Amino acid sequence: MSTQLTPGDEPTMKDALDLIATHGAQLAELSQALRLLADGALIAGATARGAGDRIKVTDLVAKADASMTTNTRRTYLGYMKLLAHGDPTLTGPDGLPWAGIGHMWADEVLPSHIDQALKVVAQRAARRAEARAEQREAAGRVIRRASGDGARYNAIGAWRCLFEVAIRDRHLAEGMNPASKFKRPKREKGGSRMALECEHYDQMVALLSSTGDDPELDELILRFLDITGARQEGVLNLRIEDIDPTECTVRLREKFGTDIDQPVPDWFVQELLAFAQRRGAVLRGDSVFRKRVGPGLYKPIGRRRFNYVFCDRLQSSYEWADKMQVTAHTLRHHAITKVQRHAGSAVSTAFARHAIVETNDIYTEASQKEVAKAVVDLHGGDHPWLHREPRPRR
Repeated sequence: MSTQLTPGDEPTMKDALDLIATHGAQLAELSQALRLLADGALIAGATARGAGDRIKVTDLVAKADASMTTNTRRTYLGYMKLLAHGDPTLTGPDGLPWAGIGHMWADEVLPSHIDQALKVVAQRAARRAEARAEQREAAGRVIRRASGDGARYNAIGAWRCLFEVAIRDRHLAEGMNPASKFKRPKREKGGSRMALECEHYDQMVALLSSTGDDPELDELILRFLDITGARQEGVLNLRIEDIDPTECTVRLREKFGTDIDQPVPDWFVQELLAFAQRRGAVLRGDSVFRKRVGPGLYKPIGRRRFNYVFCDRLQSSYEWADKMQVTAHTLRHHAITKVQRHAGSAVSTAFARHAIVETNDIYTEASQKEVAKAVVDLHGGDHPWLHREPRPRR
């Protein structure tokens, strides 16, 4: 029997319990209905639309292209264009030629579309790997295993970058990057990250310093990589103004727009300057590494020089170099390993210009004076920082 209260009645605990017993089922139904309404409102509000104008994927690629650095563009732009414009030689999930999703609004793209595109990337990577294997087999070269993880790694990175541009310019809402749902494969260890054996290093120097169209240049490139642990960009970007004879440093302009003054032995500073001057580099903005193109004529080297040195000559001459895929980056890891074995991990981290990852490593961070000492110990000569404090450039 339900309890009825009239105005003026003072409710008791028994009255309250009677009301709950009578209307409990109805209250539970009402609570569930309100919860469903709230969930529906949240789903309806979870739109990918940003506060700015809508943009097609094709136009977003053009915008991203204009905002990328040269190195990022070289790695990512092809994958962005594949996503937008497709490739008629590849098959999409519907069995038809892959046409891409450039016609879609950026806020319409779902993780499922990215997943479909990754399958196309894997298809293209497998086809290219097979073509390379046939070419290498015909040339008697080592056939390399290709998993396609490298293509997947770069594709995910490219598409994350693409949709981050949309978020930055408010075409997409924050947190609505469809490519962020996918993990990039872990890079394989070994290969070009392994230090060279002494015998292999000596064979490489002997070959590259005595053959080719400019062995003097190639020998200096090898020595520069070994002494500085530079990346490829550090070689290509080196200018006369980057060499400081007083401080015995070379300024390395490498990843992410960072500039680092790397200590080198005093004798190597003079060798670099003499080489550059013999090849017509006199102005502060002139490139140091210059290729001979004719009697008394020289021009700055480009990326093709590294392919010529390591792929066309070294890898084709030695099976061990072909199997390890030795490149300029292999020499960087070779140099870092030598410093690590000689002076420890803290000094090798500073030498490599690597960021400190562990908090405790802050307390053992090596100084540039320690890097200079390790470099001189390994390569001879002297350095001013062993006798005084560094004087950084303004």
